[in-house]
Amino acid sequence: ISSLRKETGCISLDNGYANTGLTSAVTDLNGEAGVLQYRGYDIRDLAKHSDHLSVAFLLRHGELPTKSQSEDFTARINSAPDLPLIKMKQFLRQFGPNAHPMAVLSAAISMLSTHRSPLPRGGDFVDEQRMLIFKAMDDLMRNVPTIVGNYLRLQNVGASTSMEQLSTEHPYTESFLRLAFPDRDLPPIFAQALDKCFLVHADHQQNCSTTAGRTNGSANGDIYSSVVAGVNALWGPLHGGANEAVMLMLAKIRDSGRDVADVVADVKNGKFDKLMGFEHRVYKNFDPRKEELEAMCPAVLAASSADQELFKIAQNLEEVALKDEYFIKRKIFPNVDFYSGVIYSAIGFPSEFFTPLFAIGRLPGWCAHWIEDRENPTRRIARPRQVYTGMGAREIPISST
Repeated sequence: ISSLRKETGCISLDNGYANTGLTSAVTDLNGEAGVLQYRGYDIRDLAKHSDHLSVAFLLRHGELPTKSQSEDFTARINSAPDLPLIKMKQFLRQFGPNAHPMAVLSAAISMLSTHRSPLPRGGDFVDEQRMLIFKAMDDLMRNVPTIVGNYLRLQNVGASTSMEQLSTEHPYTESFLRLAFPDRDLPPIFAQALDKCFLVHADHQQNCSTTAGRTNGSANGDIYSSVVAGVNALWGPLHGGANEAVMLMLAKIRDSGRDVADVVADVKNGKFDKLMGFEHRVYKNFDPRKEELEAMCPAVLAASSADQELFKIAQNLEEVALKDEYFIKRKIFPNVDFYSGVIYSAIGFPSEFFTPLFAIGRLPGWCAHWIEDRENPTRRIARPRQVYTGMGAREIPISST
């Protein structure tokens, strides 16, 4: 329909862009069949046989890395410039007591970009530019988790605590956990589960945050500003913030002391808020990411001192809902957010940090889509048309006094 307006004078009206598409070779998603593939690889196979950094390489470069490529990719991330720790600590201490970590992360990435050399913002996307962009992406891969981990340290220990770089002595996700929880002996299953959470969240086609990042990039916004756009879009409770909302809902059910079956009945008759973590804009059968995370929950909880009651409520809620004709008919079933929050909570993350964890996982996807859009020879700045529904032309009334 790209020539529709020119040829007919009409435009398509598509609120939410539900039927507006673009081409991409990054991720394939069949919501009716419950299939999610990164560059042709099924998400369940990747979750079983790969790790987050290998998937980040896959999304960016199109192929899974060989052993030497994997080692080189890890080395590039590890050798990315350090976070300006002293200035960043001063910066993080300026936020108010009610600052949400997503607001902090958005501002901190912008601050980080001011300590880096300006990136090319236009012109032909030649090899020299591409290498500078890849270095900036490596910078983000290293320092976004460094920002999140250090801000959590400041919250847990206080402003007097030291800030640290992401360690290069341990695998990526384990290093992040060691940074975030410096005084804890963390069982290996925590890093394994968190890495799987990062992996299954790495990309998801043209979701709200990816679209925000690509839209920003279409104006030749650099990768830092485009990631900030993605972070801000991800924050919303209908997108990345849903996993935080799931835990709040489960806690509400626990604190009420009510039976799960009664809660489900109230959802059906409108006396209880919608079930957070249920239903999905795209999946109309099942969410394959949810299955991978649900399978990790028992082992994570067994190694955790966290209260397992919320996990039991989640399982009971899923069991009751999936047997109910109301939910079956409407194809309302749990999605990935339903169990990711359980894992994050069991590891020890406060609920307000769930969405920053999502951002760490989604970062490779944002980068891959930025590159894809920048290399598209037919790219144009994103600029939807609109149908004006306001007042017609009016004259300013002239006062009689």
